[in-house]
Amino acid sequence: MESISLFKTCENIGLLLNANAKKIRKAYEKALKSIGGNAFECNLVLVMVKK
Repeated sequence: MESISLFKTCENIGLLLNANAKKIRKAYEKALKSIGGNAFECNLVLVMVKK
């Protein structure tokens, strides 16, 4: 397992899907809001991913 920031995860998925930066940011803000976070916490919220 590895931890990675939620913002970086959204960014990586967006790049894989060939999304522009605005859509990536919107997806990040939506994901962060769903867990009760604030936008300024972009590198503080970590997710665990299996490698």
